[in-house]
Amino acid sequence: ALARLHAPPPCARIPMRAMRTQCCKPGCCQTIGAVVAFVIAVTCFGMTANFANLAATDPRSDKVSTYNADQDAWNNGESATYAAKWTGPAARPLPNLTVTGDKGGTGAAFQVVTVEGASASASALWASVGDYVQPATGTLLRAVVPGYHQLGVNVDSELQINIGADPARRTYSARGYKCQVMSFKKNKRMTWFARREFLTSVEILHHDASSDDVSLATTTPLDEVNCPYQWTQATDVVYEESTTTSSSERRAAERDCIDGRQPDVPLSLEIVLRSPADPRVTAARLSGGCSRYFGKTSADFVELAVGFGCTGAAFLVACVAFAYCAQSARRQHTMAVASAVMMVPGASQWQSGQVQSHPMMPGGTYA
Repeated sequence: ALARLHAPPPCARIPMRAMRTQCCKPGCCQTIGAVVAFVIAVTCFGMTANFANLAATDPRSDKVSTYNADQDAWNNGESATYAAKWTGPAARPLPNLTVTGDKGGTGAAFQVVTVEGASASASALWASVGDYVQPATGTLLRAVVPGYHQLGVNVDSELQINIGADPARRTYSARGYKCQVMSFKKNKRMTWFARREFLTSVEILHHDASSDDVSLATTTPLDEVNCPYQWTQATDVVYEESTTTSSSERRAAERDCIDGRQPDVPLSLEIVLRSPADPRVTAARLSGGCSRYFGKTSADFVELAVGFGCTGAAFLVACVAFAYCAQSARRQHTMAVASAVMMVPGASQWQSGQVQSHPMMPGGTYA
């Protein structure tokens, strides 16, 4: 019995390697679980507060208000004013169009196109949200150069779009072709391919000859913020490496970008002229690109806040449960130690800070 009393504690008998992977003290694992659950719960509650604040302030409201104001103006007069330039008794002649590049110039004629919701389509503006002013009939000018990208002929890396006639002609530069070498891992081997894309549609803001915001004497790059380009992707040629260290396939994909400037099928080129007051242009500017997406709604943020709040509450309950289990484990351990001491024949109660005699140790004392 004395040997058991003076034996080293259980932790001392556990090898050092094992101590790294298991708890020594009673309730240790449950305490760690309680701390982890508490940290996760606090993080979730912080996210809940953040999303609740975003739901209350609605950060997209300013963008929606700006867009709706422009759409109202377009529906209530701007669209009709722009359409009157090209239709009716006072219509002006449609501007000339030529597209020039490495292989010479090609002409096409503009046509007036009237389309329901042409200014801002529902899909482009996520109108299912319901807080957008819906577009009315829109007017734009559209020209198509059929078969501009031909089989067996390299695509122009850069082309010039000439609108109007001298001295009021405006020239815009555009990319006709883009390519990017991409890769992914398959069966522990790198696979390379060239992502080739050909220009098939361009949107340009129409400016009157009297406007000074675009120089008549220089070539103006297209405004990328207005998302002017639409591309058609060609079939990818995939190169899988024969060894994990080979780079010949990557170089082959790079050569495809340089030499593969020929489309798989003939492609036409569409040129669209839009009014600077067109709300579609406003939507692209406010979203900073082609998405025309103004961000999450208040309802989206409320849903996220509720989700994180419920998750935080669940982890808080888990924290309380772990803490209770840890306390129970320590209490059971204390009771087990006390029972073992009381079972020693003739052993007196241990008292803190006092020296007790033991009948089995003649003349001896122990603390």
